[in-house]
Amino acid sequence: PDADRGCPKHSPPRAYLYTDSWAIYKGLRAWLTAWEAKGWELAGRPLWGTTLWQQLLAYAQQAPLAVRHVDAHTKAQTNEARWNVAANDMARGEVLQLAKRYHVEGGHCGARATQYTALRQGTALPLSACRTARAGCPTCSQLAPIPLLEPAGRIHRAMGLCQDWQVDYIGPLPQEWRWQYVFTAVDTYTGLMFSLGGSRPSFCASPCLPKYWYSYGWTLSIHLGSWMQSRG
Repeated sequence: PDADRGCPKHSPPRAYLYTDSWAIYKGLRAWLTAWEAKGWELAGRPLWGTTLWQQLLAYAQQAPLAVRHVDAHTKAQTNEARWNVAANDMARGEVLQLAKRYHVEGGHCGARATQYTALRQGTALPLSACRTARAGCPTCSQLAPIPLLEPAGRIHRAMGLCQDWQVDYIGPLPQEWRWQYVFTAVDTYTGLMFSLGGSRPSFCASPCLPKYWYSYGWTLSIHLGSWMQSRG
């Protein structure tokens, strides 16, 4: 014990940290002590990278720790810029994995929404990584609209009331609904719409539908398209 008192204790050397991340720069310069006071949590969730932040705080309490911001868009061939590029290359794979995780947690939204979700939990992600995560998401690829192979046609608009109708047939609908199959029609002149429901898929082929039209004095003329599905 006496020998320990007589020997000078050497503190760690002065360290310099260079980063192009505004969140990391502000975290080390201003937010670190606030995170410690809140138990390393943000909005009730554990702060990402808590172990690393705690190590940096412990180091700063023993030795000077300088933090410098590096402009990511600079083209200057300085040591700081080269070190920053090397750090980005090492972290690129992990950043993409984090972007995929926050993209799923954010509800498969856009790139900026993914970036905002990550920032709320203390993680700063580049917008390019969020765009890459969304582009490679299998769920989003299934939900994305499929472009038409041919130009979409236009619905003919009638010259008078109740002359031409655009009709559709939908179903089956949920069992708890009143009807499981619905026939819809829209007047292309006025936009008037009506629907007729049934409990069986073949109710449109029954005589009830033509009688419904004839009761209003309309003539029913059906034109089948070129698709095989419309000829059944």
